[in-house]
Amino acid sequence: MAEQQSKSNVKNGVIKLEQSPKKSWSKNTIVYGSFFLAISLVIFSSIRFHRDSDQYHNFLHGRTSDAPIIQPIVNKSISNIQEEIRSQLENVTVKKFQSIPALPSDKNESVSSRGSSCLQWNSKAWLEGSRLGNSQDSFVTDQLAIDTILGTTPTTFDEKDLIPTVLQQSLCDENSRFLQFTADEGVDEKNIEAWTMRLMYLAFHLNQHRPAVKEAIARSSLPEQCREELNKHKVGRFDFECPDRKFLVVTMGKLGLGAVMRLGAVNALLAGVATNRTVLFVNNGPKKGPKFIRDPWIHSSCDRGDFQCFFAPITPCVVREKELENIHVLERSEQRKLFKNGNVPAEHEEKRIIGVDIVLRPQRTPATLRKNMFKLIMEFIDELRQTKALYSNSETLERTAKLVLQEDPEDPLRPYNYFGARSKVHHAATFYAMRPKAFYAKKLQTAMQAIFPKDFDPNRSLGLPIRASDKCISESECLSFGQVRLSCTPNFCLVCLILVSLKHN
Repeated sequence: MAEQQSKSNVKNGVIKLEQSPKKSWSKNTIVYGSFFLAISLVIFSSIRFHRDSDQYHNFLHGRTSDAPIIQPIVNKSISNIQEEIRSQLENVTVKKFQSIPALPSDKNESVSSRGSSCLQWNSKAWLEGSRLGNSQDSFVTDQLAIDTILGTTPTTFDEKDLIPTVLQQSLCDENSRFLQFTADEGVDEKNIEAWTMRLMYLAFHLNQHRPAVKEAIARSSLPEQCREELNKHKVGRFDFECPDRKFLVVTMGKLGLGAVMRLGAVNALLAGVATNRTVLFVNNGPKKGPKFIRDPWIHSSCDRGDFQCFFAPITPCVVREKELENIHVLERSEQRKLFKNGNVPAEHEEKRIIGVDIVLRPQRTPATLRKNMFKLIMEFIDELRQTKALYSNSETLERTAKLVLQEDPEDPLRPYNYFGARSKVHHAATFYAMRPKAFYAKKLQTAMQAIFPKDFDPNRSLGLPIRASDKCISESECLSFGQVRLSCTPNFCLVCLILVSLKHN
């Protein structure tokens, strides 16, 4: 029964996004977020120690300023906002993000002479060379791969809205506030807050996926021919050259998962938007590449030895192994300037690939981050207005775009704090970085359906995380799940008193 219900909600490998009335953002997010993250970490940990499972290996494939820069702007039209942004940034040089990459030049040995070929935008060197390909997830169809990329270009939507396709790839449960929305929700604070997260998440998706749009359009126009050509050149369905894009190459560090995500992956994604470069996560890289990308990721659970054993590819862009052999790796002083000013050193700006061996510690928010994120979002909204999408005249999106430029306020009364705790940008980047592969997203959904009763009401429930992992070695004293259950009595545990109260009220 559960399996039938699960299958009915899936189309082309994508969980169907149902529209529903508004729900409380804070309660739903806390409850579903806590349970969903806990389950994902259990699955993530279990597969790491069962890497020899035959069933698992069927789905694994090897690889062939602290201070605001712009003053808050409120109660102004979008055109006025754009004009004021131009005025405030007139002394800052920012290269416009190219929505669709140009045709590769002759020096790239383009094979565009084929005309109708779906690989017309790819160079001979890329097609015939050894590439750091993305993982091949059996649950990702050709159409889903294309839709994930075209979801960054509203002018390709036609009558099909691809925004839900992009958002639902996050770790969020299908009933969470992040996913439950209508295009023209009423303008209130809860909707504005929710759309702020969605647009920031979309900004990271744009920066990572839009360079592949031209290739995706070519592939979607000739699906049968493309499959033959892709197989001939051993190009995966989610492998794209992105020939005119520049990259930052980073590695997943050697600390715990949470620290690596917050201090490594998130900071890398912020740096990518700030420098107008797409980020590549590389572990277990080519032996002739820089030393910091050669080692497998300590949390990997498959032969790839990297981030993609469990998580979705961070970008469809794929580079050749040879391109990584002689890249410049930023010195510590250059890295500090990048996170302060948001710029790659001038002498290295024209290089296609820059290596960043990120130090896993809190970093400054790059000075160019918010204005670049605002540009990405405004280009996206402007394109929405040119389509038949329901979002075209959404006042909510316009008001939300203004908030992207504002720094998140500090909360001196917050009893528990950590780096980025109040930052929506950090939260959106975490949402994006922790997108599970489609195969594991399906497993998570199945687990959620089995755990929660049919009458489960998230508005009358609490999520209680149970600490584990390396923190139990020396930093804290950790109880087992059984010990936690035994200690939860009305006379001993305040949390249980709250739960009992909610149950009877």
